[in-house]
Amino acid sequence: QEIEENGKALLDSVGLSAKLNAYPHQLSGGQQQRVAIARALGMDTKILLADEPTGNLDTANSENIYSILQSLAHDDGYCVIIVTHDRTLAQKADNILELKDGQVVE
Repeated sequence: QEIEENGKALLDSVGLSAKLNAYPHQLSGGQQQRVAIARALGMDTKILLADEPTGNLDTANSENIYSILQSLAHDDGYCVIIVTHDRTLAQKADNILELKDGQVVE
């Protein structure tokens, strides 16, 4: 019962409580990304590593995912580390490290 309630709360935190009984193939790419974030939040850690979290999403879904990640960092105290090739997404980050040929560049 407690696990089920926790799962429902996690889906609600990413705006997917209405999709509780949906199968993965019934979810859009953006919804699947939000489920992935909810699963990560269920790990009970304050560090979230996101590898290309908006890679296959349209602009609206990308904004939604970024908004969730930003809220986790700014409002909920998570350390959110995003790896991305998307310069638009990267420019929104609080801190940016750029890698070129395996080296950090300024």
